[in-house]
Amino acid sequence: MKISDLINVINQYDVKVIFDDIEKVKDTILGGGHIIYFTPVEGKEREKYERKYKKNEFVSTSACIHIPNLTIEEIIDIYKNCDGTGIYEWTCKNITQHCSNIKNIDEAFIIFLFLHEVGHWNQFNELKCNVNSFMEMDIDLEKDNFNKMSELEIRRRERINKGNECIQTVKERKLAEQYMMEYRNIPKEKEADEFAMVKIEDALKMLYSSFGKGE
Repeated sequence: MKISDLINVINQYDVKVIFDDIEKVKDTILGGGHIIYFTPVEGKEREKYERKYKKNEFVSTSACIHIPNLTIEEIIDIYKNCDGTGIYEWTCKNITQHCSNIKNIDEAFIIFLFLHEVGHWNQFNELKCNVNSFMEMDIDLEKDNFNKMSELEIRRRERINKGNECIQTVKERKLAEQYMMEYRNIPKEKEADEFAMVKIEDALKMLYSSFGKGE
């Protein structure tokens, strides 16, 4: 199933979704970014925001969620083989504990990630679509976590370049999981996770009803 088919069924929220082509997804992965993410400002409006002197006054009308234009299987493969933080396993475990009617855990995983970004969309709306206010939410915690993850990845690549071809050592895996959990406990991210967990059961019912997977 194309992820766009799934998202178009469950997207009952007033949020724009952009399905990124494979080249943009590859660039995002190489840059160490998330492939499913919310951005408060896009395109020409972003250029305008970056040029603006008084950024704290800027209100955006171009906020959206970015999702790869791939199949569910292709995205799951990326998270299982390229992510390295354990987010797939952590999310699936939490979804399974919360939901009793899961037909396909990979679909549920994607739905959770989407709803998490909708949670950020809600935060943005509560701030009256003020870009600067949203971007400054927990910014120091986010920077600290990003720096830890970046340093870990740099050290991993240096190790591989020296001839140790192990994709990820046990120590690296543990640190990546630790930093991932620290990220999920940043208030902004934790709130988005909580929103997703509240809404996922209804989204699953909507999906199953639409595609005839109900009991």
